[in-house]
Amino acid sequence: MEPQTGNLPAPAASTEAAAPAPSPAAPARRRRRTRVPVLADGEHGYGDVQRKLDEVAKAMSTATRNLTQIDKRLRQTAVETGKVADDIAHADLDTVFVELTQEVGKAQQEAANAARRVLEAAREAKNAAIAAKHAHRRMYGALDRVRRGRRYRTPKPGFFSG
Repeated sequence: MEPQTGNLPAPAASTEAAAPAPSPAAPARRRRRTRVPVLADGEHGYGDVQRKLDEVAKAMSTATRNLTQIDKRLRQTAVETGKVADDIAHADLDTVFVELTQEVGKAQQEAANAARRVLEAAREAKNAAIAAKHAHRRMYGALDRVRRGRRYRTPKPGFFSG
């Protein structure tokens, strides 16, 4: 019998025959990864890009609000847990319970710090989307107004720079 590691029992001897190995003629199926571009719907016009950047900014704004509430609640819970640990210590309970409660408070504080980092990332993404929208408007807004004001269709930007 083989030596055991940890608390895991030794594997039982199998009386069933092992599954046959896959034949070399049948290649293993692989999932093909496909990258989906940000503007995956084929709409790349000026107004479409502006609308999508606005949607990203709004989504990040909503995420920021939700993450702010989560961060606030996590910090409150961490403080409350510290108070509970103090109460347990003053009640002369076993120190194991005090230590465990303090560990929970530390874990909640770490979760609050992680939530704060995600909150900051959401704020940065929102600001980046707004900045991209303004830069896009500054670069292509005048061209879009000219193109929309014309009676006939015109070539897309970059057509002549071939």
